[in-house]
Amino acid sequence: MGSYVPLFRLAVAHDFFADGICRHLGFVAAGQTARAVRNAQLVIRNTDGGLGIFCDEDRLADLRSETGAQAIALSFIACSSDPHFVQYTAAPVADAQRLLVFDSRRAVPGEDGRGRLHAAECAGESDLQDVASPELAGIVDRAALLARPAFVVTFAVGDGDLRDVADYSLRFAARSSYWKYYIDGDLSSRELAIVDLDGREDFTQAGTERLRGRPSHVFRSGKAIPMQERHTQRFQLKERGTFGEKVVVKRLPNASVNRIGMETIDGKAALVSEMYIG
Repeated sequence: MGSYVPLFRLAVAHDFFADGICRHLGFVAAGQTARAVRNAQLVIRNTDGGLGIFCDEDRLADLRSETGAQAIALSFIACSSDPHFVQYTAAPVADAQRLLVFDSRRAVPGEDGRGRLHAAECAGESDLQDVASPELAGIVDRAALLARPAFVVTFAVGDGDLRDVADYSLRFAARSSYWKYYIDGDLSSRELAIVDLDGREDFTQAGTERLRGRPSHVFRSGKAIPMQERHTQRFQLKERGTFGEKVVVKRLPNASVNRIGMETIDGKAALVSEMYIG
C-alpha cells in the first residue's frame, strides 16, 4: 500500500457567513463515482466548507480501470443541512427542474490561485442545467432530487502527477431583502424616524398598515440589504420633537432569515424582512 495523496480539494465560500465559509454542506458520491470510490478505496473528507478526495498512489490504476478512460470523472451531489439555505442564497438553488452543475473542465483561473468553477464572480443562472440533461444522466436520479441537492460537481482527474493537487473553489452570493419595521402600540402615534448610526442606509415611512386590528406605522429601507449570518447594522428609532430628536429605541432588531416575505416594490417582486416594534 502506498501513501495517500490528494486528488483534489474544493473550497466553498458564501457571503452570508461572517467568515465567508459555506457551512452545513455534505457531499455524496454520485452514480458510478460511488462504485469507483469503493473499489479504489478513495477517502472522502467533508471539510468545514468543502471537500477533499484522497487516493492511495498504488491504486490509481484500479481507479482508471473503473472508467476505461485516461481522464477519470468523479461526480458528487452536495446538499445543505440548513433549512434556510434557500432563503439566504442568491443562486437559484430551489429550482425543481434545474440544478447548479459545475465541472472542473470548465474551471477558470481564480484570484486565489484555485480553479473557479463558475465563469461569473459567483454561482448563478448561467450554471443551471435541466435535470434531464445528458450531462446529469447516471449522476442524478429521482431519489437524489428528492433530497433537494444544492448543486452537483464533477472533477476530472488526468494522468498527471497526483502530487500536483487540483484546488477548486465555488462562491455563493447572499440574497438581499428590504428591511421593513412595523411600529405598533403607543409608539405609532408619535413623530418617529429610523436613523442609521453608520450613515449607510436610509429609511422612509411607507404609510400605515393594520396590525392586530390597530394601525401601525411602516418604515422600509431605501434599498435591499444583503442577508448576513450576523448583521452589524446599527439602526435607532428616534422621535422628532420641538426641541430636537430623542432616542426611543437605542438598537433596533436586525433582520432574520426566519421572517422573509415577498412584496411588490417599484413594480417588481422583492424580498422583505419584517420586524415588529411595539
